[in-house]
Amino acid sequence: MGIFTAKNAGKAFMIVGALTFLGGVLTIILPFLDLAGLEDYDAVYFVILAIGEFISGAMYFVCGKKVNDGQKSKMIDILSYFTKVIGAAAIISGVFSTAAAMYPDLDIGTFFAGAISSIVVGLILILISTRIKDGRRQFVDKVIWTILLIAFMILFLVSLMEVIGVDSVVAGAIGILTYIFMVIILFDPEVEVAMGIRTEENL
Repeated sequence: MGIFTAKNAGKAFMIVGALTFLGGVLTIILPFLDLAGLEDYDAVYFVILAIGEFISGAMYFVCGKKVNDGQKSKMIDILSYFTKVIGAAAIISGVFSTAAAMYPDLDIGTFFAGAISSIVVGLILILISTRIKDGRRQFVDKVIWTILLIAFMILFLVSLMEVIGVDSVVAGAIGILTYIFMVIILFDPEVEVAMGIRTEENL
């Protein structure tokens, strides 16, 4: 058995959701604080950012609760489910952060150009999530497992740099927790067997 049970994994994502939602509340409060560097931003900028955080937080919390309530019990299904949610949240975050940065001069073409990296990353994660639980043990499953490990480690480092650089401490801290959870799930014995990383005899 791995570090996480299904219920623990669900609770972990519920915590991520609650913290993300709290981050949205703090984002709305920011323009009312007398902090250096914020005077150039319109209050609407922070509201748009917060909306993205509220949506992402709600998604994380609801999905975590479904797992905690037993709607998904296999760790391989949970990995697939959470990867899909992270992909969707990446798209939402990219779209709203781009919209906030461009306010009030929103141009649709420029808007999508700015959000394209988040949209691409999100769609890739969503597509990968559908391949995770197809029940086949092939070389490609090992490749997908490796890609996910590298992706989550890179995203972990990006989040760590956000905290160290005080660029976005709350978002960075939430990201660190999220990707630590995902790496732990990747190394769950059930997941490793399902994706061909190890054999059942080595459990």
